[in-house]
Amino acid sequence: MKITYILGAGASANVLPLIKDQPHKPGFPTRLKFFIEQFRNDFINLGNAKLKPSPHELDEISRLVVKFKTPDLLCKFYLERGDYRRYDILKRLISKFFVYEESKDNETGITITEDNIDPRVIPFLATISHKQSLPANVKIINWNYDRQIEKGAVLLKPNNGAEFIIRNFKVWPNNYTEKVSSEDFFMLHLNGIAGYNYSKASLLEKEQSEKEFKDVDPVISFAWEEEDSFGISTFTNNRILLAEQMVRDTNVLVVIGYSFPFFNRNIDSHLFNTMKNSLSKIYFQDPNLDGTFLYNQFNLPKGPTVSSTGTISTRTIDIIHIKEVDNYYVPYEL
Repeated sequence: MKITYILGAGASANVLPLIKDQPHKPGFPTRLKFFIEQFRNDFINLGNAKLKPSPHELDEISRLVVKFKTPDLLCKFYLERGDYRRYDILKRLISKFFVYEESKDNETGITITEDNIDPRVIPFLATISHKQSLPANVKIINWNYDRQIEKGAVLLKPNNGAEFIIRNFKVWPNNYTEKVSSEDFFMLHLNGIAGYNYSKASLLEKEQSEKEFKDVDPVISFAWEEEDSFGISTFTNNRILLAEQMVRDTNVLVVIGYSFPFFNRNIDSHLFNTMKNSLSKIYFQDPNLDGTFLYNQFNLPKGPTVSSTGTISTRTIDIIHIKEVDNYYVPYEL
């Protein structure tokens, strides 16, 4: 039985902002605006990179990121109008924002540790692991830039220090020196990881300064970045292929805090087409959305159906709504 998780922003919502502002809680746009304003002088004065932002550029981005409702949409706006400079500056600001947020102390009051980790992460990893090793039949496709799962895995490493991290915990993209096949990965970040720059030699290089701008490409990406012109071709050219290999033969899909937005539709379609024939059940964990929109969005079987040749199929992929979000859902099939 192969089980695949897809994580969206809701999987980190206890400590990191959702993609949009909420009625009674600032989301990613407003929080990013505050971050830019808080460190405005540092961004302007540190370093001498060509992409070091000007006061006018920072003021414009902090204003427009709220008006466009999501940073992703503002990035797409800059891209479509050919403003590659602001496009690159905003990507770097997004990367720096998540590093800053994850470096803070946990203020939720429901934390397991003082680290700024969503309190559901460590119990989830502890639940599915056995004898200090993660199950080989569980994979995670992660749409988030954050390192919540990685931070939890480090805290779950063996107490005797014999291992740096729990066994079978391999993540892509990475800066491993050894070659790792897709079957070995536990988790893949489809949009890259905040706090790292792109390296042709090792794919990832950790960013040394949260405030200083450098003339290197951050490894965070967007779903529409599929061309060599974005400068991080080793990442963009391999992420869909690796993700397809990881989700192949999936029997049970668990979706946590992800609403399958418009910009990600092509990659999501690739993934569903890859696992559609083997998939039998979807657990959709969200306090509001029930996941039934997936039937139409990805043409999932909801039998009985009659083909053009008259063949009748009763195959159905069951979608089960999980409203409770206090913990990451662990299906009984595991």
